Amino acid sequence: QLYDTIVLRLENTGTGTITVELQIPSAGFAISYVASNTIAAGGSVDVPITIATTPYSPMVITSLSFSGQITEWEGQPYSGPSKGGQFQVTVKQFARVRLSSTKPFEKVRPGKEHQYKVTLKNEGNGKDDFRIEIGNKKDLEDDGFSVTLEVTQIQLKSQEEKVISINVQTPRDYWADDY
Repeated sequence: QLYDTIVLRLENTGTGTITVELQIPSAGFAISYVASNTIAAGGSVDVPITIATTPYSPMVITSLSFSGQITEWEGQPYSGPSKGGQFQVTVKQFARVRLSSTKPFEKVRPGKEHQYKVTLKNEGNGKDDFRIEIGNKKDLEDDGFSVTLEVTQIQLKSQEEKVISINVQTPRDYWADDY
């Protein structure tokens, strides 16, 4: 999820209707909220604040400040003191991986070896560990193929990619088009 919404409650403990101007600096996030809020005497208003980030934002925990100032009292301009506070924003780590190959299919003659190259890219927002395996390796080996991976585990930083080799040797007497 690239966004979340929190609710800030503004209360009027006074005896007249007030208008409060709310300010929240973005600090690198996209922030949406109603800036001008009118509150009746003794009442309150809940202000939803939606905070959004980009898909590849780094994992972070940060505090955002807000401030509110009364700009009207009973419909008349008013300049009261500004009050504020802070709330915490956490962008959690997420994992996303992309596996690609420039040649996803290659014909290999019986008894020959071929090296396939695939690119593994960490598209998450933090350093991740990946375990790599061939899902049908046992079936291939049962049919006489030899399949080896260059690596079976790898750690990649966010947006880092690595080319991985897969060596496949076909059986000498295999002529079927099953693979």
